[in-house]
Amino acid sequence: MAIEIVVTTDRFRSDPDSRDFVNHVRSRQTELGLTEAVLYYDFPAYVDYEAEVNRPDILLFSPSHGFVAIRFVSDSLFLRSKESATTLDAGLNDFSSNLYARLLRSRELRASRTKTLVDVFPVITPTRFWDLLRKSSRNLKNCESMLKKVS
Repeated sequence: MAIEIVVTTDRFRSDPDSRDFVNHVRSRQTELGLTEAVLYYDFPAYVDYEAEVNRPDILLFSPSHGFVAIRFVSDSLFLRSKESATTLDAGLNDFSSNLYARLLRSRELRASRTKTLVDVFPVITPTRFWDLLRKSSRNLKNCESMLKKVS
């Protein structure tokens, strides 16, 4: 079985960091233990009480890794956006909490009334991180071992 990639918006074409990450995961899916995984781009989106939309850039689900919600942050984002790092962190945490609550509602994904069968891991990573990965195989191995430890 191969990883399933689900792209839900046209924004993917203008998002090189997410494309690089998707291509990397696709090419290394066996080594990373992600052959039964599903990778969503820009999906799902949850609206909080203040009507703010929260979504990760990437949501990776694997039976052995759980959910990993990833948000990429570039230096230029803070030059063209009003969002601070704290706001991005709060948004990703709100998304993760909302996802966890929805998992608890599912009998198939619930271990007990307060615990799910899989975990949710929010990750914010600078885009410079991926530049470093492309340049250094040692850094790439460290990142892959970090992904494996999540399982």
